[in-house]
Amino acid sequence: MIKTNRFPLIILFVFLMCALRLVNRDFYYDELFSIKHFMLAPLGSIAGHYVNLNNHTLYSLVNAAYLRLIGVHDMEAILARPWVLRLPQVIFAASTLTLVYRFGVRFLNKRVAVLAVLLLATSIPFYYYSVAIRGYGLSMVLMMALIYETWDAK
Repeated sequence: MIKTNRFPLIILFVFLMCALRLVNRDFYYDELFSIKHFMLAPLGSIAGHYVNLNNHTLYSLVNAAYLRLIGVHDMEAILARPWVLRLPQVIFAASTLTLVYRFGVRFLNKRVAVLAVLLLATSIPFYYYSVAIRGYGLSMVLMMALIYETWDAK
């Protein structure tokens, strides 16, 4: 029998193994558009020029800073190594799973927490968003952190 305090680690491990298989897949058109027009653009342009719904502003700024930090400055380098941009998304997704579990344990019980993590980790849309170069992964982890920190269980 698997102990409930270790079970989420197994779920997280399996999720990571499955998600990491997707980090080198080719980019979709909307991802390429966002990379070219927002993440590789000057930082002031990203924050101050919202003419397209593809610009998830905070996510674009975070990725633009990340790309500059690791020394990636052109589309050719990104196309050669898609995992460079997809890996932070997987980290956001894993962090979301961790926060869902912590929330469940803190405000409900361990069984509910494990079930919630299991349901989320086996959701096809969650896998898609865990590697998509879009703002969804960052939004999920930030929203879960906000809920976790502000929830009042009284």
